[in-house]
Amino acid sequence: MARRPRQTEKCNYGHCSDGFVWRPDPWLQCEGRCQSAKQKRKLRCYTLQGQKVPNNKCNPSMKPQKRRRCSNSPKCHPESCLDFHSLQNRKDDGDYQIYIKGRMITVYCHGMNTRNPQEYINLTERNFAVIYSSALNFKITSSDSCLSNDVTNECDCSRNDYGYTEYFKVALNRTSLTLITDDFTFSTTFYGKPVPYATAGDCFRRPTCPQGAFSVSLKGTDFYVASSAKWMSNSGSIHATIHRTENDQVIHGKCGGFCDTCGPDPKLGLALDVFMFT
Repeated sequence: MARRPRQTEKCNYGHCSDGFVWRPDPWLQCEGRCQSAKQKRKLRCYTLQGQKVPNNKCNPSMKPQKRRRCSNSPKCHPESCLDFHSLQNRKDDGDYQIYIKGRMITVYCHGMNTRNPQEYINLTERNFAVIYSSALNFKITSSDSCLSNDVTNECDCSRNDYGYTEYFKVALNRTSLTLITDDFTFSTTFYGKPVPYATAGDCFRRPTCPQGAFSVSLKGTDFYVASSAKWMSNSGSIHATIHRTENDQVIHGKCGGFCDTCGPDPKLGLALDVFMFT
């Protein structure tokens, strides 16, 4: 007995008594990734003599399949939280492994019961961002001279965006492999207003004694800050000190002076890379 083919399709596309029959075009190439790939074809209606007529002439109950799932689609590694949601119908928030630059890497998927779940990196160490104001009631010491001159009492002006924010997870743009610095979903603002990730500033006359600070630590993850990542000031007058350590997984920054802030270059974003070893 001959083996049954993997895919079968009915060939009766209309009754002769109807006077019209369906004729499908050949299937087009598959579109989409992996198990979600589909292919389609056009359907046309003809008389029994072979003349094309409007589709509404043909019997709709005999209409052949117009779209189908590709039968030979390869199984692929999920590349985003959306892949788990759409391909595997996963709806629980939590840690998942997605495929990034040739490696399976753990991320936290949030909003899995929505159409647009978001990837986050779990932060295992303290990550914070400070835009300083004397209203915060604490000081980030820079040097003995700054302390002796009590620079924190020399405000030029007050700023409304001061704050102190700590991050426990940071949002990842999976496509560009950059961090979304203004996503505060997994953060706590202890004073003032939420401060974007990896951003700092103050409002003092002495830019050499910056009181704004941030700490980025990706230790315990497979990510590090890419060499292309740069910090910029809004006006160009700020004094910024950026230190990279721990194979670019830890970045400490101090920024301040003349009511300015520093943050990742908005054109480049806070770009990341992944370690290639397993």
